[in-house]
Amino acid sequence: MPWSATTPYRINISKKSKESEAEHHKELLEDEHLLSIYSDASATSKGKGVEVGVALYKGASLIAQEKANIEYNQLVYNGELEGITLGLEKAVNLADDYLEVRIYTDNQAAILRLKTASNYPGQEWQLKCTIAAEKLQEKGILPTIQADALAKEATKLDPSSSRTSLAVIGTRIKQLGEREWLSYLEQYGRKAITLNPTTYAARATQDPTHILLSYTLYKEARKKMQETTKDPLSLAFLLDTTIGVQATITFIKETRAATQA
Repeated sequence: MPWSATTPYRINISKKSKESEAEHHKELLEDEHLLSIYSDASATSKGKGVEVGVALYKGASLIAQEKANIEYNQLVYNGELEGITLGLEKAVNLADDYLEVRIYTDNQAAILRLKTASNYPGQEWQLKCTIAAEKLQEKGILPTIQADALAKEATKLDPSSSRTSLAVIGTRIKQLGEREWLSYLEQYGRKAITLNPTTYAARATQDPTHILLSYTLYKEARKKMQETTKDPLSLAFLLDTTIGVQATITFIKETRAATQA
């Protein structure tokens, strides 16, 4: 987006050799917490638009497919952007079952277009990718978009071993812990709102005017401030007069009230 300098997804262009990349993909096939999405686009044989295909894998198992045709007057490059977008949007609906999402395509130009936020042609797909990626981030997932010509071929290979590295296990444990913590936090927020509709979790007003002059929880402490003046309490009195400032300090010490940053 032109108004944001960063995008909510990682971009990675593989620089490994074909052999190293193939071995790496075989290892990834053993990780059932990883949702792998492979995107491809090609011009149709009869020239009727550009066909887009997206395949989603859990480990080495194909779990879903998406196909689309972006009609006439479109470049294969646009089809690659459409495929990446479809993959991210599909991942949003499946993300609860995974800890990581990776999208692979063999078109580096499309990836480089998504890497830098701008209002040049291709912005439509970048905006859609941003929206989908932000939804994934809400679930604790930062998606990766990767350029890799060998990705689809690697899904057809048998895993080289049945072992999972300790580094991967450690990462998954951390991700599971973070997801559980976010779940507890969400439950706490709902409970806090139910018990106290004026809590900040309910987006209640937490500015000085509300806290000093109307917040019902501090009603008794406010009566003591009122005793310092015959006029109705006001911010001008409480914050701009010697007597008012002293009364406000006493109020804050008693209630431990504070505004929300």
